[in-house]
Amino acid sequence: MKPKILDSLFLNLDNLRGYGPYYSSLFRKLCGDRYLDLLLHKPSTVIERINITDLDEKFIYKKIIAKGIVKNIWIKNPKISIITIQINDQKLSIIYFNANKKWLIKTFIKNKTILFSGELNKKGKLWQITHPDYVLNFSNINNWWL
Repeated sequence: MKPKILDSLFLNLDNLRGYGPYYSSLFRKLCGDRYLDLLLHKPSTVIERINITDLDEKFIYKKIIAKGIVKNIWIKNPKISIITIQINDQKLSIIYFNANKKWLIKTFIKNKTILFSGELNKKGKLWQITHPDYVLNFSNINNWWL
């Protein structure tokens, strides 16, 4: 007989607040019907991200993490936005399509340091990341791990 304190772990995932029937069915397919199944589920893949300090050809088409200084912000309507980042002596463009203008202006502040992660590409001689996975203002995080 299980202790009463564990009863909530055996509740159905349909009771999970903040998720509708669509996500409940995805959770059910992924790991099972109960809260306990969700808690004990192990990820099946890992995304490897490489922490870099300089842009190099060997990192093309790989997920990277980098720190740089915002040098320029160019927003053309809501269609395309290009942010120029300086990493040491190299320049990288972060490109967004149909991005929220308010979010861009709040996140990318000129001459501020940001931390970002995404797939590194090169078009001709220009380094770029299109729609990075993560972008953080460096002043808002601890930098003990960099």
